[in-house]
Amino acid sequence: MTPNDIIYQLDKNKSVFEKMLSNIPKNLIDWRPAPEKWSMLEIVCHLYDEEREDFKARVQRLLDEPGTPFTPIDPQGWVADRKYAEEDYDKRLHDFLQERSSSIEWLENLQ
Repeated sequence: MTPNDIIYQLDKNKSVFEKMLSNIPKNLIDWRPAPEKWSMLEIVCHLYDEEREDFKARVQRLLDEPGTPFTPIDPQGWVADRKYAEEDYDKRLHDFLQERSSSIEWLENLQ
């Protein structure tokens, strides 16, 4: 798999996420399939945080300091600490899609 293949897949997946996650009824946004499972809102918040704070950080670390351990993250803790359940679903989805576009542009411009 080449860097261009990865960029292509990220862009393609962005479209899939947008189609799959847009126009979700409010009752489904907050619904949990089980008490320990995440809601759609929490999933979208997670996608946004992962795109910003994990994906780019790990790629940058691989490029700048190969072999150095990644900074640990705490996705489970983020759900409560960052109050995902209080976020605005449509805003977070928009933020995630914008961040994905930013990631694609960043990758395209890497030397």
